[in-house]
Amino acid sequence: MKFKIFTILFCIMFLSGCMPKVMTFSGENENWEVQFEVSYDKIKNDKCGATSGYIRYIGDKPIPKQIEYTIDHDLETSGSDSLDKNGVFTMAKGCSNAVEGTEVEIKIKWDNQSETIPLKVK
Repeated sequence: MKFKIFTILFCIMFLSGCMPKVMTFSGENENWEVQFEVSYDKIKNDKCGATSGYIRYIGDKPIPKQIEYTIDHDLETSGSDSLDKNGVFTMAKGCSNAVEGTEVEIKIKWDNQSETIPLKVK
């Protein structure tokens, strides 16, 4: 009986160690909602986590046609693009060394306006 319990516990610990670690950084203000994810593959022991995310316009004015953004983390990610008809921009896949405790913020420019939003780990 003890062997079965030990085997089950060992399997659970092994399988949980194989799952990727995902950190979700998010923030919002009166105009924007942002989510930025960094995923590390524990098996590969990645030094650089795969990134993804989105920027969503939630303001009261019409959806901006074009935005520029810069995400400041261990590496700088920036770009300029248009939002879809729902006011969402999906970020291209990338790479980051951000870990818990890393300060991450995004600066968004649109229609002669600019805002900086701190992103916190959820």
